[in-house]
Amino acid sequence: NVERAFSMRTSWGPAPAFEFSLAVDDAQLPGNAGPWSITFDGRAASIRPGIGAATSPASHIRLAVDAPTLAQLFAGELSPSAAEQLGAARIEGDTAALDAFFMNTASFRLLDEF
Repeated sequence: NVERAFSMRTSWGPAPAFEFSLAVDDAQLPGNAGPWSITFDGRAASIRPGIGAATSPASHIRLAVDAPTLAQLFAGELSPSAAEQLGAARIEGDTAALDAFFMNTASFRLLDEF
């Protein structure tokens, strides 16, 4: 559940305030598709359906991924720029802002890792 995951996460990477749109290819949960508008104020992220208003050049950032890749980005296991290089993400705009946003500075473990 994309909306719930972004709403519940309490810490993000050291990114400046910015906004981006997110599209997710999810065959199992089509409601995750979006588009989603994610606004980061430098501390917390908020998510809402639709594409955000273009308030600055940084708001033209777009990220498109499938659900498994989003899970890796969310967990900090893969950066958006690395996902793009691997062909698992499409990014328009400031890739560095997305990399900083998804950077996980806390210890984060997925339950299915071993």
